[in-house]
Amino acid sequence: MTAHHVVYRAPATMIGGLAIGMALVIVLLLVRAADEVAGGVLLWAGLVGAALFGLVLAVVVRTVTVVSGEGITVRQLFGTRSYLWAEIVDIRIARMSGTRYYSAVVYDRDGRQVLLPQVTDKVLGAERLDHEVGELRRRWEAVRGPGTDDVGSVRTRFWTVQRTGIAIGFAAGITVAVLMAALN
Repeated sequence: MTAHHVVYRAPATMIGGLAIGMALVIVLLLVRAADEVAGGVLLWAGLVGAALFGLVLAVVVRTVTVVSGEGITVRQLFGTRSYLWAEIVDIRIARMSGTRYYSAVVYDRDGRQVLLPQVTDKVLGAERLDHEVGELRRRWEAVRGPGTDDVGSVRTRFWTVQRTGIAIGFAAGITVAVLMAALN
């Protein structure tokens, strides 16, 4: 990691491999379907496949993490969010939900856990991920300034937010079930 500005993005080999792999799958599906399906359906299948291909490629290309002297910027497919160093309460490695991969995450003052795109063991490798997160932590600790929340208070807020979300989801599920029962 350099001293001023670092951009973490998907490596070109990953993007190229993804593009080639998805293109081959689409072509194979279209060739296989050409013998069995009418032309109009085949055209729509090709368009849907191309749209999905474009979406996946856009996600991989667009999602980046930018580290600068001011903080960390997380760019997703539909939006960008910047975190000043003083707004970050912790930086660590966490397992990505539902996968076997690990990612660098930051915790903001509201207790939200924010995954840093492309700062993962899948992209960087485990050893380099450890190194990069260590560098991020050193940089953050050097510039975050006084009055920074402690990790414990943030975790309390984080779990409060999580429990609230779970309760709302549960209530919505019950409401849908009751409405469905009432309609039958």
